[in-house]
Amino acid sequence: MVTVIRRDKPNNPNRMSFYDRGAVGGPTPPEPQSRFQRGVDMIQNIFAAGKDMAGQTGASMADYMRASSAARDGKFFTLTPNEYDRDLAKFPINQAYLTGELLADMAQIPFEAVGQRAGLDVGSGFGYGDIFFDSDDPRTQERYRQFIDDYRFTNVDELMALLPFQNYLRGQGVNVPDENFSVIEDVFNLGDLFRDTEKDPYTQDEETFLADFRKTVNDPESPFFVSQQFDQEGNLRMADEGMQPYYDDVFNAFNRYTGQKEADFLNQYLQGYQESSYPQIVTGLARELNISPKTAQMYLASGGKSLGYTERDMGLFNDMFTLADPILDYSTAEGQALFGDDPLMNLGGGIASYAKAVKMMRNMKNKLPSSVRRGIENLYPSTFGQGIPIGGKPYYPQLAYTSLPRGFAQALGFATLPEYGSGPNYQEQPEGLELTLPVGDFFN
Repeated sequence: MVTVIRRDKPNNPNRMSFYDRGAVGGPTPPEPQSRFQRGVDMIQNIFAAGKDMAGQTGASMADYMRASSAARDGKFFTLTPNEYDRDLAKFPINQAYLTGELLADMAQIPFEAVGQRAGLDVGSGFGYGDIFFDSDDPRTQERYRQFIDDYRFTNVDELMALLPFQNYLRGQGVNVPDENFSVIEDVFNLGDLFRDTEKDPYTQDEETFLADFRKTVNDPESPFFVSQQFDQEGNLRMADEGMQPYYDDVFNAFNRYTGQKEADFLNQYLQGYQESSYPQIVTGLARELNISPKTAQMYLASGGKSLGYTERDMGLFNDMFTLADPILDYSTAEGQALFGDDPLMNLGGGIASYAKAVKMMRNMKNKLPSSVRRGIENLYPSTFGQGIPIGGKPYYPQLAYTSLPRGFAQALGFATLPEYGSGPNYQEQPEGLELTLPVGDFFN
């Protein structure tokens, strides 16, 4: 839960606001990078990440080997398998299972595309989703900032000024005027507490508030306590200074006390406001950027920063790009680190498992009637090595090394099929999407 704390900080003239859209009030924001430079940076980051992953794999493998050897008392082989041996045996089983999940996800794409085109509610996402959404586009980021400004706050005053929050408070029965909303005045019913009370006596609400403050400021256990003997730094008050320093400390304590009371009141409603407004924010941002709510949810979670290529609604490819959980859990921490969490180890195991599965499917396919075999080969050209035909006999000859590009092109073609004549992306609700407030500090 996000907690509002009243904290008045001095303005820093050298600090540029995150939402500053001009040169006024701060330095000029840097020019956005070009697409080419972003591509160069991406390639450099990939090579750096690959080097880091290789080092991680070596460390994980060394940890596993040491732990496994220690479990066998240093022996190379024992008749009774230990938990590390069992983890090793689980690895190919898990890879086979995950490969089967991937192949099944790939196999269903053409049929889901046809089903969506026919108006059926099938698939883990609609069409090609937001594959082509450019989260790095400066125009997209500017539209995001403009949109989220209506919900963003960093202190109590900004929160109270938010129209959506004011509307939420009205719905909860709180007295919120159309302009200049103040918890102190409109909720606590406090006026100018330093006025001439002989002409304008305190109201009952004001008397109660001041009585609570007097009790607090004289309580040594209170964070607002002000000692008549010592100042706020613990130094002995000097008689020749008179009572003014003490009164100043009381005045400062009163301001902090009032601000804390204000924040305490707002915190009663903040969590409910966030939970109720979050779905509206997600769907509103989706509409603003014409992206699906799933992509909008990820973009919000990133704070409007760059999204990874698969950190978006991938449409019909959502299942394919969502890693399934392994069927067997690893028993040891070292086994989990190497076989479960290490990306290079899983990449190698996945490639080997995929190659074995494809070889088995090709052998099974060859036993089918020729017409069925041709249909399967051309439905999944990458899996069965069907390149782009260039004339002659049906399907032959073929351009060499074109089965993979053809497979990508056909998959994108299937994903495009439901898009013709469909509504905008923000109307789509991917399967399993829950528009609930995520854990963590989101709004401020």
